[in-house]
Order: sequence, then structure tokens, then C-alpha cells
Amino acid sequence: MRCNNCAADNSDGAHFCGNCGGAIELPAPEDLGRRQPEFTGERRPGGTTFEPSSLSDLLVESARVYGRNLPVFLGIGLIPQIPGLLGFGPLPLWWSITLVLSSLVLTALSFGAVTHAVAIDYLGLTPSVGSSYSRAWRRVATLEACLFIYTFLLAGSLLLSLVLVGIPILLVLLVVLWLYPQAVMLENLGPVGAFGRSISLVRGSWLRVFGIVAVCWILPSALSLSVLFLSNDSAIGRISLIILGTLTGPWTMIGSTLMYFDLRVRKEAYGLELLEAELEITSPP
Repeated sequence: MRCNNCAADNSDGAHFCGNCGGAIELPAPEDLGRRQPEFTGERRPGGTTFEPSSLSDLLVESARVYGRNLPVFLGIGLIPQIPGLLGFGPLPLWWSITLVLSSLVLTALSFGAVTHAVAIDYLGLTPSVGSSYSRAWRRVATLEACLFIYTFLLAGSLLLSLVLVGIPILLVLLVVLWLYPQAVMLENLGPVGAFGRSISLVRGSWLRVFGIVAVCWILPSALSLSVLFLSNDSAIGRISLIILGTLTGPWTMIGSTLMYFDLRVRKEAYGLELLEAELEITSPP
């Protein structure tokens, strides 16, 4: 469907433009052969609204969600740092490998746990560290496979980009595949389906998604690298990285989840009832 405001192409049935966010005037029911569902903004008791948001609004809302559930997100963010806390001093090779693998497993689980916690918050419920990690554990195999594939693709594209100057493959993959944790956790998709779903949602909104990626992922990563470089691998530097990882890990996935919601609202008239169904939560009568 073509946007009435900016003329950008959108998927059939879209109610809001993925490029400018403007409302799309739907064809008359007789032209479609059936009536399509109309979008209506849905509001939780705490004031959350499912409606298209600007980039600045998404960032502000990310901060609100983080602050509203600060202990929960700090708890979720701390758990992947546990292997780092156990890795001080000279270590045998087998223990170092064990800690690295454990960190990867916990990191993948934390992506799913934050996604679940944000979704629960949007339903007006109170998330917890235990319930969110429990939900992520149900999808642990898929989350781990996706993280491995994502990391492998980014590493390969980085090497390729160094050879083929001017082809930003790394940047493209970083953005278009970034929403896979939400597709895994909320739509119960496997690795191929989750990456395909992310590509579909990002299509037509690459610059908007890149803006969230830059603030929620690239900047914290750059800060971590700066701390690592300046600390010269000292104990204080490693502790600083653990604290930074605890703080920024949840922030990254909160922004990702809110962008996922925003894209589904624009393209599919996403609402709280569908989110409840995906989380298998029954609304009170």
C-alpha cells in the first residue's frame, strides 16, 4: 500500500507508514472484498499506548520503562556478568573456555528475559527476574542458535568489509537482523523464521531502526571498548566493564523491543490483545 503522505510503499494492510509514520487511508471495504480491522490506540492503566512513535519518543519511552523496572532490569543485566566475576586472576585454559561459553549462554538468555520483561510491563503487570529468565529458558536453544548465527554473520561481514572497501555489509546485517530476540520470544519462531521476520519488519524503516541501534547498541559498545582500552586490562577496568555491562545490557534490548512493537503497530495494527495472546496471558474479565 502506498502512503498518502510520502508515497512510500508499505505492506498490504498497513495502517501507518513505515517511513514517515503517517496514517494510511485504507481502500473501501467493497474494493477489498472484506473489511480490514481498524487500528485503535490501546492504553494500559499506567499510561502506555500502542501507537506509532518517533525516534525521540522511543528513546524517552525506553528510559521510562527502564526506570519503572530498574531493580528487575539490573538483576537481568547482572546475571550475564557472573562469569566475568569468576574470571579474575590467572586461569587454566579449560576454565577460561568454560567462562566464555557460560557468558554467551547467559547473554542470549538475557536478551529473551529483557524482551519478556518489557512485554509484561506493557501489559500493566509487574515483571520479575525469575519469571523473565524462566520464560527465556523455554526458548534457550533457539536464542543460543540465533546468537551464534548473528555473531558469525557479523564477524564474517566485518572481515569482508575490510576487503571490499565501501560495502557496509556489517552495518546492514547489524540492523536488519537485530530484532530476532523479539521474534523468538513473542512469536515463537525458529532461527530462520526469526531472522526473516526481523528483515521483514525492518524493510522500509532501515534509517529509523539504525537510529535506535546507534543509541542502544553502538554507543554502549564504543563506551565499553574505550573502558577496555584505557584500563589496560586492570582489575579496576574489568570491574568497570562488569558494571557497564549490567547497566547497558538491558538498555539495548529495551530499545530493541520498543522498536519491534512500533514496527508491528505501523505494519500490522499490533495491539495489547495480540501481545497477551502471544504471551499466553488471559485478561481479567
